[in-house]
Amino acid sequence: MLYLMVYFSGCTSKNEEPPTPWYEKDNSWDAAFYLQESVRERLKSPSTAEFPAIHYNGIVRGTGKENHRYIIVMSYVDSQNSFGAIIRTNYTGIVEQIGEYEWRIIKLKFLN
Repeated sequence: MLYLMVYFSGCTSKNEEPPTPWYEKDNSWDAAFYLQESVRERLKSPSTAEFPAIHYNGIVRGTGKENHRYIIVMSYVDSQNSFGAIIRTNYTGIVEQIGEYEWRIIKLKFLN
C-alpha cells in the first residue's frame, strides 16, 4: 500500500505576501453566482433553470464605502413556467458581501 501525506504550513517565506483579505478582493463571480441562486429560489420550476455563463453578466463593483456591493446590470434565466413552456426572464440586482462567505441581497428585480 502506498500512502501519501501532504503537510501545509501556515508559515510564509520572507518574499511572500500575506493573503489578501476577502473585503479587498474582487468577488464579482461569487456575487453573480449568489444572485443566480437567489433567482433560482423564486422560479416556478427551479430545476429547469439555465443561466448564461457568469462572464456574460454585466457585473459592476461598488467603489469607496460600497466596495462590498456588486451590481448585476442585467442577466437572464431560461426556465419552465407553470405550463411547462420555457421562458426567458431578465433580472437585475445588487448584492453585498458581508463576510468571507456571507452575502445579502440589497435589490432583486425581475424585468418581465
